[in-house]
Amino acid sequence: FFLSAITPPPRQRRRATPMERTTRWRGPPLVYLAAGFGLGLLISAASRSRGGQPIATTVERQAPVTVGKRPVPIGSRRPAASATTPHSREEPRSDLWRTYTSSPLAVGSPPPPPPRRSPPPPRASALKALWRPSNPLSEAEAASFAPALRPLLRRPARRLRRRSDLFGPLPVLDTPASFGLPSGGDSGGGGGTAVAAGGSALRCEDGHGAFDVYTGGCLCRTGWRGPTCAEADPQTCNDPRTAGVKPGRCTQPSGCGPGCACSRGTEYSHMLSRCAASCDLESNRCLCGSRARYPRRQMNLCEWRGIEKALEWKDPGWAHYRITEPWRLWGSPNSTPPDLAAALGPAELHRMWATAPPHSATRAYCDIDEAALARGVAPLFSCGCYEDATGAACEQPVRSVCLNQCNAPQGVCVRGWCRCAAGFGGADCSIALPALAAPREVDGGSSAAGGAGEGRGRLRPSVFVYDLPSEFNSWTAETRMTASDCVYRRYKEGNETVWENYAFGLELALHEALLVSPHRTLNPRDADFFFVPVHGGCYISRFTRPTPRHNLYVKPRGGAPILGNAHYRAALDWVRSRHPWWNVSGGADHMFAFPHDEGSCVAPIELRPAILISSWGRTELGPRNSTTTMGEHNWYNRRTLPLMYASYRCFEPGKDIVMPVFTSLSQLATSPYVAEGMPRGAAAARPAPKRRLLFHFRGQILRYVPTYSFGIRQQLLGLYGCKTGKEIANPKDLVGVPWCGPDVVVSDRHTTNYLDEMANATFCGVFPGNGWGHIESPLLLGCIPVVVQDGILTAWEDVLDFDSFALRLPRAKLPRLAEELRAVPPERVAALQAGGRRVWERFTFSSLGLAEKRRMCGGTHFTAAADGCVPRLGAPGGKHSQAFLASSAITGQDAIATLLQLLRARLLERTSPERG
Repeated sequence: FFLSAITPPPRQRRRATPMERTTRWRGPPLVYLAAGFGLGLLISAASRSRGGQPIATTVERQAPVTVGKRPVPIGSRRPAASATTPHSREEPRSDLWRTYTSSPLAVGSPPPPPPRRSPPPPRASALKALWRPSNPLSEAEAASFAPALRPLLRRPARRLRRRSDLFGPLPVLDTPASFGLPSGGDSGGGGGTAVAAGGSALRCEDGHGAFDVYTGGCLCRTGWRGPTCAEADPQTCNDPRTAGVKPGRCTQPSGCGPGCACSRGTEYSHMLSRCAASCDLESNRCLCGSRARYPRRQMNLCEWRGIEKALEWKDPGWAHYRITEPWRLWGSPNSTPPDLAAALGPAELHRMWATAPPHSATRAYCDIDEAALARGVAPLFSCGCYEDATGAACEQPVRSVCLNQCNAPQGVCVRGWCRCAAGFGGADCSIALPALAAPREVDGGSSAAGGAGEGRGRLRPSVFVYDLPSEFNSWTAETRMTASDCVYRRYKEGNETVWENYAFGLELALHEALLVSPHRTLNPRDADFFFVPVHGGCYISRFTRPTPRHNLYVKPRGGAPILGNAHYRAALDWVRSRHPWWNVSGGADHMFAFPHDEGSCVAPIELRPAILISSWGRTELGPRNSTTTMGEHNWYNRRTLPLMYASYRCFEPGKDIVMPVFTSLSQLATSPYVAEGMPRGAAAARPAPKRRLLFHFRGQILRYVPTYSFGIRQQLLGLYGCKTGKEIANPKDLVGVPWCGPDVVVSDRHTTNYLDEMANATFCGVFPGNGWGHIESPLLLGCIPVVVQDGILTAWEDVLDFDSFALRLPRAKLPRLAEELRAVPPERVAALQAGGRRVWERFTFSSLGLAEKRRMCGGTHFTAAADGCVPRLGAPGGKHSQAFLASSAITGQDAIATLLQLLRARLLERTSPERG
């Protein structure tokens, strides 16, 4: 023991991360041992003098605590495996905790909290802040979870210690001014008055922003900025840059006279938002212009022939822009936007209208009367509409998509942003502002929407959801170019809901669900966890739909990943600079969502202590490659890698969480489980699947890109793709060849029978692709997932009892995949299918459908009844029918409910219940 103490530690084989360099002990090992031994004697003597009770000490600088074999900094809440803190009962830790803290995968786990100092006197609101925990699961419900989690989920905990008991004194939010609220002032109408630091009243410009009830500042909507959101922040449509633009060229044949019409130049780069008419600088939308009969009629994705004579315009018709003659858009030259008329000149304008047929002016797109449209008169041409309009001339308003639809009538959805009514605030207008003005009377705050304010009491774990500036979330909704962009639902004519298959919908689903959850708290003092709603998946994917404010044409090295990394870091900086809660725990209780293909690989390294939620569970330490085939999304760059979480790892078991990939809620209608629960007469019964196929995998297989899917899909195709009677050495010979095996389907060809094939297979493959693979559809359709991705966890693999409903095979067994599956006994197959029946809903986001069902009550598909919303039997069906939401199989115990149950287990793990 003495020799080990005086011997220097071995040289580190890999370069230490910045966090490890700041926490490593650099003093002589023998001095460290002596100091620790002496400090232990002093504490032991003091404890004996107080009758064996531990005492709280105040230390200016503490030595690192060791968890396993690594030093951990002081300042986080999670205690070491063998430590007993002054705020916890002296009882052995559960198997889950013991497994996590002793595992080499637990590097970077948060250390124990600092010793508690003198607590503040209890307040009236603090005495009420003992929230009741959510009910423990029954034995049958807990059986679906991993064995290590079952004792925690079934533990009855009547009362839990308050958060302030665990962390000592917290910042006090005791007065209305602490929430940024006036004492009896105006607080509604989408603007509102806040108390500035100097005591003066700060009023946010009505309709341009709303004040943040926690910081006292204004949160401006897209298109506005400044302390009161009164300054315009132009959202341009066309690229204003001129560097590198080629000079203009004459469009007439060579030899024309001096009056030859020449173009002004070419566009610097392609912009999906580019506008051939008048740009609305608040929302970068293209409109008909001030001189048209309907100035704000939308002109999305259309252009007029010859536009390059007036504007810098690159490649007419790019991105499927529809091209037409200008007289089909405007009834006369005097209806065109003023800047176009000035650029072309009167002579050129009248020449363009010289070929217009008689009486065309009344049917031009921007000038046709809405009454004529109602009579069925068609315009000469139709442009595309944005998400809040439809019709031949975008004349019919359609419901826009906002967070929880602004909990109407508490707010109104205006182009993706919630304008709250008087007395309400928050991102979705769910905060009753008078309640926050008197925090002592509301038990730490309540939400005006959902179950939080219905008298049932809030549930722990309690989650605080930050309100962030629009640039981090609502900007993606306010600047959509198409109705389906970055949303999992939209609305069409008649305000009927359309479910979109938005793969990165996890971030939006969590944001919406937590805002109206009974687990939400409005008082951050009472929060067990904090959710930071950054819509980074949309931010990164939006680079493929460029606008002047968001594009990769002028970019740093690293492309979309480094810009996404900076985006999350900016959100973290905003939270840390305006709220004290990150520093209380070192960020260990803060949650961020990373739904993009490779999850939290691109997260800032500063988020290492936080809980990172993604669908990519790559556990490898210091990964050396990105799996994406898209160069602009490749995060592995040695210059920028130290800024990213991937310099450490992409997923840390026990801390980070792997959730399912978001799939369209319309897929619920294809599930045999949902069909079984449909009420009589609401839908035709689906025949029971015959399971004639042994194995099924149909998806993208990039034969000539070895990094894609780590080569797993390519190897599978080479092993089980259709052979035409001979061995095929060249993979090119497989192109276009359908499967021909008797009971094995492996193909990259598209088919409209994809879901039917999967529903009739016993086993379905789950493999990585550009990042995460899909386990959700197989479980939804009753197919047993077969996971082949070494070192990569799939959704809920470390949370649920994975072996009860899925198989995991090492890649080494891939050549014998068919033999391995045929060797599974029928009893085991039946048990796996029964396990899938128990957990399938946990891989969906069905609670979002139930929330929409409540909003649709009284509409086309549902009517209000004594027992809730029931389907109208005569409702129109079709691809987007909502009748499946009436199934009794949809209970809401989905991925979001599973997340909250996991957080409950973690809360019980770190928090001891009070005796008695």
